[in-house]
Amino acid sequence: MIGAPRTTKILSPARCALFLVALTLACTTQTSRAQVAQVEARIASITGTVLLSNGPQAPAPAKRGDVLNPGEEIDTRGGGRATIELTDGSLIVVRPGSRIVLKDFRAAHSIRELFDILLGQVRVKINHFGGKPNPYRINSPTASIAVRGTEFNVAVNGVGDTEVKVYEGLVEITNLSNPANKVLLHPGQGVIVRPNQDIHIFAYTPDEEISGLRGSQEAGDNNKDQGSNTGSDIQQSENAISPRSSAGIYDRFVENVIAARQGPLYQRFTAYPDSFLDSLENPAYATEFSAPAGRLFLVPSFRGNQTVNSTQSIFSASPGTSVDYSLSPQASFFTPLPDGRTSIGGGVSAFRSGNQSFTVDDGANLSGSLFAADTTGTRASSYTTGNTFVSGSLAAAHAFGEDKKTSLGVGVDHVKGIGSILNFVSQQDAIGNISSERVDSRSNLAETRIKVGLSHDFSGQRKIGVYYNYGFVSADFHNISHTLNAQPQSLDMTQSTGRFSEAGIRFRGVLTRKLFYGLQASWFLLSMDEQLRLSAIVNSHQHNRTTGSSFAVGLGYVLNPRIAFTLDLAGGFSNATGVRAEDATGNSLERDHRTSPFFSAHTAIQADVWKNLFVTGSLLTTRQNFYQNLTLYPDRFGRLLTSDGTFAPNGYTNNGSMSYYSEFGVGWRFNDNFLAEYVFSTDYGKTSPSHVFLLRYTFHKRDR
Repeated sequence: MIGAPRTTKILSPARCALFLVALTLACTTQTSRAQVAQVEARIASITGTVLLSNGPQAPAPAKRGDVLNPGEEIDTRGGGRATIELTDGSLIVVRPGSRIVLKDFRAAHSIRELFDILLGQVRVKINHFGGKPNPYRINSPTASIAVRGTEFNVAVNGVGDTEVKVYEGLVEITNLSNPANKVLLHPGQGVIVRPNQDIHIFAYTPDEEISGLRGSQEAGDNNKDQGSNTGSDIQQSENAISPRSSAGIYDRFVENVIAARQGPLYQRFTAYPDSFLDSLENPAYATEFSAPAGRLFLVPSFRGNQTVNSTQSIFSASPGTSVDYSLSPQASFFTPLPDGRTSIGGGVSAFRSGNQSFTVDDGANLSGSLFAADTTGTRASSYTTGNTFVSGSLAAAHAFGEDKKTSLGVGVDHVKGIGSILNFVSQQDAIGNISSERVDSRSNLAETRIKVGLSHDFSGQRKIGVYYNYGFVSADFHNISHTLNAQPQSLDMTQSTGRFSEAGIRFRGVLTRKLFYGLQASWFLLSMDEQLRLSAIVNSHQHNRTTGSSFAVGLGYVLNPRIAFTLDLAGGFSNATGVRAEDATGNSLERDHRTSPFFSAHTAIQADVWKNLFVTGSLLTTRQNFYQNLTLYPDRFGRLLTSDGTFAPNGYTNNGSMSYYSEFGVGWRFNDNFLAEYVFSTDYGKTSPSHVFLLRYTFHKRDR
């Protein structure tokens, strides 16, 4: 009896502790339930025009901060973009050209319905809720998408075809026309679901843009010829990492010469004259040479151990490495003739570049007839390219009038390019089955340009020049060989021919002894016809038309003979329209209109720091927007594919980018004619820095 009171005293605190723990758990459970029940969706940001509607209500412009309710529709077909933030930390980015309808995301069931996507593209990042799985479901016209803490992209075109790409986590795809047909996707995988068809699996490449929907080929179409085997099983084809994508490499090869007329024309050093460069652009400037003069350049560059940035790294755990190199010798020479009014000259240049890369992925999802579905193993791929360009230019100019201030010039340029592409992919599973594919391709490009120019010197060191160019361009791409598991495959081929016109004007002057200025504007028109013979699509032909213009203003300031500054501002746009039709039927397959305005700012400094030692530094900032209006029509097999065999939703899209690029150099002047410089170039993490070595020799013969 003596111990009873003591036992009671010991048990009472324990009971109190148990009671407090139970109360805490109850409160936590209630709080958690309350939090789940109170999940809220709110518009975090808006760009462009975004409409919000609910049932019979007329659409109204959405605003930042709007709280969204189930049943409301978000429409970005006017070119806008909206970011939706949920209170559980999840994010939804509705891209331009889209329509989604919000579902009952507030309900605290085992899986919450988030939204239905009717058209366009949506990127979704589902956050873990309270450290636990946070399941949601998204529906499209053909698929049900169940997610459990992940990041992915959904695209739906005008006929309901649905594409899903997974960047992080797991996603389960259910075919609505056959609910028993389900696929579990891992990062780096994607699917296309079409009405009343099986789910088609593909893998996207590491360098693919998240919002671009490019570079991914539908696995079920990769081994189909244009007129046969349209019912090939998905496991009898390779995925998008296949060397078949070499046709896209050909496009980039052609752009080395042609796309300079289709993309931003960033202007640099508009204020300072350079007789050599000015004369190669406008032959009328050749009369500036009063004595024979020449210039030699040798510009080798190297970029190695390519790595990916944080955005790109989500596509692949093993992005691999690559080595890029280039070598560019250049020479130009101009001389006046004995009459003192006529000058002739020209230039020659060569450019050799290459890329070598090797990638190994030990946990790849294998594809092909040798492997069962969902087989994992090792995939190794090697990729080697080489491009060589050789160009030559001739110019002649004649000065008129007693003071010889007006000059007329004519010239001709020719560029020849040759490219090679060798791509090899090998796959092996755990029991030793090996599949391999090899593609060897060649490319050719030729461009001829006829130039006419006029220049006039005003008093006060002011000069104006106008020019007009007319040219022809041709290019072709073809597979020399293509084998899959040592068996010959169909060979791809593309042929392009076109014409272009370009006109420009430049005006320079001197404000003070130290301050220079320059103005420049140009306009161009490019028309291209292409014949497409690619195994991923039906035989077709395409007509492309591109127009654009650019302008620039520049200021140059010479602080003293040892320090000089320059500032250049430029802007412009390009409009490109492509129309593709099927050869067999003449029916339209694709209409694509793209507009790309840009603005750039470039500033640079050069300073002599010690004896013949000098340093340079520059920063180029560019802002570019990309607007695209794409319409795809079915081919005779009912497929909706772009010209490179990829899937993309119809509609209007809008993307923008800001980029920064700098060069930092250190050099030595051996004498007035010869200098050497090392230049470090960086785009601040988007790619690996490059190292350029510049050797320049200039010679002038004294005036007689």
